[in-house]
Amino acid sequence: MADINFDCPHCGHNLDVNERGAGLTVACPECSKNIEIPIPVPKLFISDIIFNCGSCGQPLKAAPDMAGQLIDCPACKKPTEIPFAPRPTPPTPTHPAAIGMPIPKSPSQRQVPGFGTRNPAAPAATRPPKAASPGLVVAVIFLALVCAGLAAGMFFLIKNRNGGSTTAQGTSVAPTKENVGLARRIAEKVSLAEKAMPDITVDGEVFIVTKGGQSLKLGLVEVVLIPMQTLVPYLEKKHTTLTNELPGLEQQIKTALEEMGRLSEASIVAENKWSDANRKDFLHQMDDIIDKAHKSASNASSNESSNASSNELDALDKARKSASNASDNALEEMLKLRNQKNKLLSESFYFDSMPSPLSVTKTNSDGRFRLLTPGSGSFAVAAIASRHVGDDVERYYWLLKIDPRAGANQTIMLSNDNLMTSDGVGIFLQTNR
Repeated sequence: MADINFDCPHCGHNLDVNERGAGLTVACPECSKNIEIPIPVPKLFISDIIFNCGSCGQPLKAAPDMAGQLIDCPACKKPTEIPFAPRPTPPTPTHPAAIGMPIPKSPSQRQVPGFGTRNPAAPAATRPPKAASPGLVVAVIFLALVCAGLAAGMFFLIKNRNGGSTTAQGTSVAPTKENVGLARRIAEKVSLAEKAMPDITVDGEVFIVTKGGQSLKLGLVEVVLIPMQTLVPYLEKKHTTLTNELPGLEQQIKTALEEMGRLSEASIVAENKWSDANRKDFLHQMDDIIDKAHKSASNASSNESSNASSNELDALDKARKSASNASDNALEEMLKLRNQKNKLLSESFYFDSMPSPLSVTKTNSDGRFRLLTPGSGSFAVAAIASRHVGDDVERYYWLLKIDPRAGANQTIMLSNDNLMTSDGVGIFLQTNR
């Protein structure tokens, strides 16, 4: 587990602390003043696709939402397809007999239809031919139709420029309506080509493993399908808000901590003064009682001294209560700011106002669900689950991208392995807790 490196805000001493202590208040080993261990800022993991040109081998880079599209290589000028991000090699599963109980396989360990295993080191001649992706087929059809439309449009413009009825040989011909609605027909053909792509059926299950090793299937969990074209800008906007607001919030917390420390010290001083005055008043009253037993003439001076002592105690008591209230208010304000910071760094910050989903479903009593995803486009699956543990509520957040290369029938397991706070496979957004 990585360490958090930071400097003490009081003396500047450099510290390395295990990240499990993020957000805790500890004493600086150098100056002994209280400091708060900073919480690492979550990073938005939207990585680019790194690949090589299929013709010349030139290294190229593209955004993840361009996967499956054709581009011209800047080196050889030949068209090449942007591949989808490579799937990581699944880990070797532990044999169930080694621990005496069945181990559920994670999504990366399952055989997905249409996504067979192959040896990357095998010779090219022994590999099966790569089938054309649906995105490539649509792109080729669309380019052919666009070229035909451009050619027809140029011919139509040349005819109008020459009077609308003259050929290259000067022969007069009647104008035709063949090009009327050409753009509409092209759009209809592209739409039909996209509709011909089969939908993807995503079957999934939501379960968690407790700290005690118990597997729980979670029912009535809402699972939504969100298009990437709306999700990516939303997450980038959220991340910008986080990076803009976090520094100011941390400064407010620092100021509140300093004010709370000052008021706490003032409250302690007022409390000590009131306690000392109470002790002195008690001793004085005892002296008066003894004096009264021996000198009856000292009654008047004793009463005057007692009244003065009582007034002083009342003033000190008011000062003590006022300082205590101010210290309590400063503590409440500091805790409020710290809760705002924790909310800003949590998964719920990204789930507050998610874009409108394309489809919504819920898990059954066995924790299973099914989603139908369009065959064209990129999508992500998002889900929130909660569980009551005594008086506390545990919440779980998932946000995973669907891989269209995996075929028409896919399986997604939402578990501890791919929570937003884990390092699992396929996580689209990761936060630090």
